[in-house]
Amino acid sequence: GLVGSEMCIRDSMKTMKFFMLASAFASMIGFSSCLNGGDYTNSYAGEDFVYVNGFMGAVSLKNQFGYEYVPSNKEVAADLESGKYAYIAYSYDPTTVNNTTKMIDVQLYGCSQLADEYVLSSAPTEDDANAPIYDVTSSGSTGGQVTPVFYKLNDVFIPLYYYYKPANNNDDLKEEVALHNFTLYYDQATDFNGSTMTLHLRHKIQDFDEEDNKERTSRAYEFRHFSLATPLSAYKVANGGKNPDKIVIEFEQNTYNAEYNEDNVKSETYEIDYKTVVENYNKLAGNTSGSEVTE
Repeated sequence: GLVGSEMCIRDSMKTMKFFMLASAFASMIGFSSCLNGGDYTNSYAGEDFVYVNGFMGAVSLKNQFGYEYVPSNKEVAADLESGKYAYIAYSYDPTTVNNTTKMIDVQLYGCSQLADEYVLSSAPTEDDANAPIYDVTSSGSTGGQVTPVFYKLNDVFIPLYYYYKPANNNDDLKEEVALHNFTLYYDQATDFNGSTMTLHLRHKIQDFDEEDNKERTSRAYEFRHFSLATPLSAYKVANGGKNPDKIVIEFEQNTYNAEYNEDNVKSETYEIDYKTVVENYNKLAGNTSGSEVTE
């Protein structure tokens, strides 16, 4: 994944009006608005989260409702890893969308692989973190709010807004980003409370050095993927087959700098209306069973 103005694809797309999926209530084709300029009267700009499936050199990019994006410029997606999620930005002609085959011809502006992070069934300890998080939401390049996004009902992409070391080139930037690990923890005995499931997000930097950390003066965000299948299944077992109405993400916030100390770090929470996520996904997916639609 890529971070911020240097690392987030939307910040380089000057012709595209900002659009971000804020919950499962998302258009199946994820378009935003017409591109500016007379040459694009039939082209719409879109962004979406997709599951990548590759076979024999071919790449399938499928959104949560089963629509497959077919890029005319396949080389843009050539480096995406099969079996993982990605974020794509594209243009398309809505008159060519085939709702029978669920195929959408697009031209990709860019794509970003999303790293998979761990979700562990234990309470976080002091050893599980050595760095703060600025936030789990972010204001977009044109003022839109970027928030956690679900793919179907079990997978969530969280925009992790954190401090990182400025880099002079893309390789150094990738190396820095790879050092940042994020994990969700939960203790079933204390975090399944009534209709709410709480998940504790912790940030740990590999090869951490306190002096080196002072160089982390830039602040931006990237999406990381978390599978909530296990905690959601455990919650349903403990609550008579019911989903939680709310999912609360608790995290350690420092809005001043990258230091991890008691003076600047405080516990903060972000609440997801998961009941609405489920209702909207099932409505758009044509599902009435109350469980996730699988392909």
